[in-house]
Amino acid sequence: MDRHYAPVSDYLHDVLRNPFRDILPDDTLYERYFDKFEYLRALIHADQLEKLGHGVWGPVGRFAWKQPMTETHIVNEIDREVRESGADWPPLSAGLFDKSLDRLNVIRDKYDESWRRLGWC
Repeated sequence: MDRHYAPVSDYLHDVLRNPFRDILPDDTLYERYFDKFEYLRALIHADQLEKLGHGVWGPVGRFAWKQPMTETHIVNEIDREVRESGADWPPLSAGLFDKSLDRLNVIRDKYDESWRRLGWC
């Protein structure tokens, strides 16, 4: 996988495919959920680093390069969810980002800017 932008992500995506096949038989749907998982994992990572005083950084997964930045991109999908749900967005309700919509938006903006500078999208 030396010619992949995110080889660890690609490997993890492939390894997890079969164990999740029973509950997500559709490959396209599996891709969406995997991208969502990776993006949320990166945001949580960035949030935790920022709390430790290390700035906002998170791993960049396949979601960042595998499709152009269109309305269907996972980042835009999450953005729509957050706008529609506000503080009731399930990850916030569960306690992530200190249950703060403002904190989530700050982390998202800084994280998104950092990986977009890579020029993958």
